[in-house]
Amino acid sequence: MDLAVDVVIAIHDASRPLQRALASLADAGLPDDAVRTTVVCHGVAKEDVQRGVDEAMRSRVRWLHTDDGRGPGMPFGVGIAAAEAEYVSIMGSDDWLEPGALAGWLDFARANRLDAVIPRERHASGALVRTPPVRSWPLHRRVRLDPLRDRLVYRTAPLGLVRRAAIREDGLEFDPDLLIPDKSLSFNIG
Repeated sequence: MDLAVDVVIAIHDASRPLQRALASLADAGLPDDAVRTTVVCHGVAKEDVQRGVDEAMRSRVRWLHTDDGRGPGMPFGVGIAAAEAEYVSIMGSDDWLEPGALAGWLDFARANRLDAVIPRERHASGALVRTPPVRSWPLHRRVRLDPLRDRLVYRTAPLGLVRRAAIREDGLEFDPDLLIPDKSLSFNIG
């Protein structure tokens, strides 16, 4: 199978549960040759981060590093710039995917010829993350969403899949200078 998804994980603290995120990708429903994981260490030594990941998992990851002191968008931008797959997916070092999530998203994106799939998220407790707030009409709308009326801009991050060609064509990028409050949130994405 051709490389279908490049997953970019940004990490800024070696104590984050990166092993859990990586393990969830191994169970995300795509064969090894269809998905590549890139971990971008931001302001933390790559060797320190690697110590928290078992050796078998460590060897399956492409490791990048940036010491740029800018905001959290910087490592995502570095990883996306290095992507080569049809789709790109990002996640934080403390996020994880439900089993089969990547395969389901990819099937849905291809079947509907979508540039992006933005799935539901759950807090670590299992409760649904209520962003974006759902438009009441039409009910259960899943495709051809309007960025404003469907409040997609409310999302804290574009977790899911985005076609790499659309990123390039539309000039989409993270603002590397945007800073966010330091909060420790975990999301289960699926």
